[in-house]
Amino acid sequence: LPATQSNDPGYRRLWYVRYADDFLLGLIGTKQDADMIKERIGRFLQEAIELEMSEEKTLVTHALTEKARFLNYEINLIVEDTQIRENKDGVSARTINGKLWFSVPEDVVIRWTKKVSQRKKIIHRRELLNGSDYDIISLYEVQLQGLINYYSRAHNVVKRMGYLRYIWEESLTKTLAAKYK
Repeated sequence: LPATQSNDPGYRRLWYVRYADDFLLGLIGTKQDADMIKERIGRFLQEAIELEMSEEKTLVTHALTEKARFLNYEINLIVEDTQIRENKDGVSARTINGKLWFSVPEDVVIRWTKKVSQRKKIIHRRELLNGSDYDIISLYEVQLQGLINYYSRAHNVVKRMGYLRYIWEESLTKTLAAKYK
């Protein structure tokens, strides 16, 4: 069903995304090709502009089995052979196989959960008790909505942020209750 022979040993493709000083390369090719590209980029950065690549951040991963981290998103490929759709001419095609999957990392949810919980129990935020009701509610909403907006492109944003919104609303309720005793 694919339009190209992606397992052809001679087939190569390289794409990249750059944001400020971060970039992500996607390669259809061999691991040796990826290692060679990484080494050449490292050499260029060192010799031409006297920069060093961070070894802990500069990784070669396989998109089918591992996730790459870019701008605090996790990125990998979807492999799903069961979702097949027919077009208007009756030709079948796999609709999502080989597409990029963007997700909210689990550690982001854990970090934001820890801001409003202690020992797995949702708590009030003591630092906000002296503010007005409007300020307390606004701060909760602005912080959480900013996070949700940042991850709006993630495919699992509804699942991850729905859970986080529930926890933050509970903390907001507890903060207002603590303020009024």
